[in-house]
Order: sequence, then structure tokens, then C-alpha cells
Amino acid sequence: MTVTATRVVGRLDRVSSGRFFLIALAPVLIVYLLTTTWTKVTSPDPFTNTVAAWKLGSARSIELDEYEPLGNPGYSGIISWIVDIDGHNVSKYPPGAVLLAAPLYALFPGELETYPPRDPRRWDGSLVAVPVPPLWQGALVAATTAALAVALAGLTVRSFVGSATALLGTFVYGFGTGAWGVASHDFWPHGPAMLWIALGIWLLTTEREWPAGLAFGAAVLTRPLTIVIPATAGAVIALRRGRWRPARRLAIGTAAGLAAVITFNVVAFGRLSVLGGYESDFIGRGWSTDVGWYLANVLRGLFDLGRGLFVWSPFLLLVLIAAPKAARRASSPVVGAALGGVVYILVLWKLNRFGGGGGFIGYRYPLEGIAAAAPLFLVAFKEQIATHRVWARVFLLTVVYSIVGYTAALL
Repeated sequence: MTVTATRVVGRLDRVSSGRFFLIALAPVLIVYLLTTTWTKVTSPDPFTNTVAAWKLGSARSIELDEYEPLGNPGYSGIISWIVDIDGHNVSKYPPGAVLLAAPLYALFPGELETYPPRDPRRWDGSLVAVPVPPLWQGALVAATTAALAVALAGLTVRSFVGSATALLGTFVYGFGTGAWGVASHDFWPHGPAMLWIALGIWLLTTEREWPAGLAFGAAVLTRPLTIVIPATAGAVIALRRGRWRPARRLAIGTAAGLAAVITFNVVAFGRLSVLGGYESDFIGRGWSTDVGWYLANVLRGLFDLGRGLFVWSPFLLLVLIAAPKAARRASSPVVGAALGGVVYILVLWKLNRFGGGGGFIGYRYPLEGIAAAAPLFLVAFKEQIATHRVWARVFLLTVVYSIVGYTAALL
């Protein structure tokens, strides 16, 4: 390391946590804001979140009766995921992401603009006009939450790996994964869920279990299956430390998020359920004993040419291999969250097909799991990969490949 580089690293180590966080956040946020989708709808999922946030913010309602035709068979799942519940149309999704964008729509509701069939701003080929609210509110939430999640991962492990490694790891995470290709690119629920997960892990590492539980509860309100992440983290913390009080504190806050999901589903769908507007097929797949289907689904989730996790971000395979040894030196919250992230991905692939639909680049279902595992992955790079010449070179090549791939696809 040159004298100049040593001085830069030394100065970076001396800055406060708040300033380091801003240094990590700024480049990622700028790029995300420049490349997010401000004026075009790309998929039914972000469109559904957009109209639900617009209606909640502008009219304080979850009913989407302006979109009644879209709840009918032939349109639901193609143009949007709006479903008809006893004559009223609502989004089938949990409300977590919508709640972040709704205040912006309350302040700047704008007006609906009708997109005619085959309009270049559309994403489907159906012959029906679609009213669309302003899109910038959702785009802003997507880009900002994804960037915050990425920067928080670096901040979480700064004291373990050093400022330079934490900063470089933040940029690898930010530009070499679906955090850029999906979460920041459109109003999916992934950016908000990733933010709450990252915040929960950071709070756990500072031994603030009560607010950590609330953060994870907000993740559950956004993506209910993420409950396996704090559940696993709490169990690991309890086993490693030999006491259950931190886990109980974490569980109470997380349970509040689960209760909020169930309450919302009672109001929106008239049933006491975690699934809400999702199909019951998930339950059937969960209980299925078809091991062949599951293994094939996992393999495709990892290596499919269009949607494979290790196809788009192959460096994650290296840090995953290195993670078990690194876990011996990492803190209990970091290890527990990472294990929970792996469990989350494996459970999700048991309940759902690996692909995740269309209208996005690369993979999207593993994003919350990556957010949970990111701090441990940074420790694994520092402890195992950076100290091994061959591994370090392979890691560098795979990182360059991932960043170039996302850059080429997004720009």
C-alpha cells in the first residue's frame, strides 16, 4: 500500500460513524437516482404498489375501484396484481412498501394519466387503457431505500473489517447485485424490505434489541416471509450468549409486524391470514414432498442463465464458501442474520418458483436474503478471501464481471 493510500485509509478510519455512512451512501444513492425508472412502468408488481400508494396517500383508502377491470381474470397478474374482494378491488400485496410512498402522494398526488394500449411507457400487450398516477414518488422510495440498505451493511461491519474494506464492500454490494438491478430500479417491495433488515441487523450489533425488533417487524409488514431472518438471528444470539432475553426482546418487536400484517389482511381481504391476497398454492408447495421439483428450483435459482443468483453475482459463491470460517470471528447478530438470510432464500424457493416474473434484470427473490447475509459476507472477504492471493484474484474478476453486467444492462 502506498503512502498516499495509507493516509487515505487512516483518515477514513478516523471519521465518525455518521460521516462514514454518508461517504458510503452518497455514490450509491446518486447512481441509483440516475438509473431508477422515473417515467415508465416495467411490471405489474411495481405498478400495483404505485397505484396502491397513490390511492392511500391521495384518498386515505386501500380500495382501487378506479381499476375495477384490472381485477378481472385475464388482467390480474398481467397488467397488475389487483384482486376483486367481494366487489372491491385491492392490491394483493402487504402494505409495507406502500406506506413509505403514500406520504409523498399525500403531498404531491398529481393526476391520473391514461396510458393507451401499446404505449411505449407500458409493459403489457393487452388492448385496454390504463390510468397511471405519477411515478416519481415510488421511484424515489425504491432508489433511496435500496441505497440506505447497502450503506447500512457497510456501517454494520466497519468496526470488524476496517473502514476501507467496509466501503469497498458497500460498493461491490451496491453495484454488483440485484440491489441495483431490481430493488433500486422500480417500486418493488425489495428496497424497503432490505432497508428494514439492514437496519435491524445494525441495531442488533449495537445491542438495541427492542428497536431492532421493530425494524424487523417493518420488514415483515413488507415481506412477511422475512420473519425467518429475525427468528433465526434471535436463536443464534441466544445459543451463542447463553441467554434468551435479547431474543425475546427481538421477538416482541417482530411479532408486532406480524400482527400488523394479519390485521391488514382482515381489513383488506376479510380473513385472518398471513397470505393476504396471495394464492393458496404457496401452502401446497410448502407441504409438497416433491424433492425433485424443489432441487431443480433451487439449482435454477442459482444457475439459470437469465435469473440465476450466481450467474449475475458469481462473487457471492466465493463469499458463501468462505462464510463458515468467518462466522467464528463475527458477532452473533451478524452470523444469525446471515444464517437467517440463507434459510429465507431456501424457504422461498420451496414456496415459489425461482423466476419471480418479468420486467426486471437478473434475480429478485434472493434480495432480502442477501441483505441479511451482506455483513457476514464482508467479514468473509476480509478474513478469508483478501488474505489468499488466488481467491482474491478470482473474487476481483467476478466482481468486475457482475458490475459490468449490471452496468451494461441498466445504462
